[in-house]
This record gives sequence, C-alpha cells and structure tokens, in this order.
Amino acid sequence: MSTLISSLTSKPVTETIDKLEPAFKGLPHLPKSLVEFLVSITPWLVGLGGVLNIFSGLGLLSNWLGWGMSWWMKLAGLSPVYFLFAGVLQILGGVVLLLAFNPLKMRQMAGWILLFVSLVISLTQNLVGLLFSYTSGNSLFGTLFGLLIGLYVLFEFKDFYKPIKIANKTSNKSSKK
Repeated sequence: MSTLISSLTSKPVTETIDKLEPAFKGLPHLPKSLVEFLVSITPWLVGLGGVLNIFSGLGLLSNWLGWGMSWWMKLAGLSPVYFLFAGVLQILGGVVLLLAFNPLKMRQMAGWILLFVSLVISLTQNLVGLLFSYTSGNSLFGTLFGLLIGLYVLFEFKDFYKPIKIANKTSNKSSKK
C-alpha cells in the first residue's frame, strides 16, 4: 500500500499540483475557523465516501454484467460499456479515498494529494459520462464547475497539511560513516 501511495504522491503529481495552485491563490479565502472544522471532519467523510464509492462501483459493474439492468435501461439503449468504465473508475476512486483516510487523519500532505488524485478520477468519470451523454445526464459546464469548486476547496485546505519530506540519499550515506 505504501508503494501505491508513494506513486500517487510522486514528483510528477506534485509538480502538476504546483502549476495549478497559483490560479487559486488570489481568490477570496474561506474563514480559517471554517476550514479548520472542515479539515477536522474530512478524514471521516472521505472514509465514508470511499466505502460508498466502492459499493456504487460494484453496482455499476453489475449493470455492466447485465444483472442489475432494468427493463427501461435496456429500452433506452444504455450502453453496458458505460457501466464498465464508470464502475471501474468509481471503485478506483473509492480505493484512493480509503487510502487517504489515515494520512488525512494525521494531517499529512500525502492525504491531501490523494484527495487531489480522487478529484482527477472523478473528473475522468464525468468525462466518460460525457462520452456516453445519453446515459449519464452530465454536462460539460457542470463538470468544469464542479472541478473548479473542488480545486478551490482543496487549495483552501492545503496549508493545514504537513509537507512531504523527501529523504536526501547523500546525507544518509554521510551520517552512516
């Protein structure tokens, strides 16, 4: 699990985040007490959301297999391929949220980055929904608006998490001598 978390919080991910952050720096900030409260309950909401996402994803996969497709879904011509992509992405998002629980509880930056990754997975799921727009009811405007709100809130939370410490290999070698 720590290898998965390490890859999701790798340098390319943090560099991408660093490129996005300036766009949100100049916006009005939420009250610090509100952000502190939201940060304190975030691990629990994220844990619950992870479990619900996994169950929802399993439900979508059952539709892909045809077990849960109701007669109206078949009549409307809903594509089972949509349920496959959406189900896999929903489960993946749920797993990432569950991985974020402990780091968020300890207020580690890795948890915050996993929330960012979860937001990207959610965006991807919405874009898949747009490809199958006759099935999902999504709109491009709603997807982009949700992304902007999610990023705004994430960047409001960022200062409450401890930065990731990257070990310097050369300093470790010199300390062993």
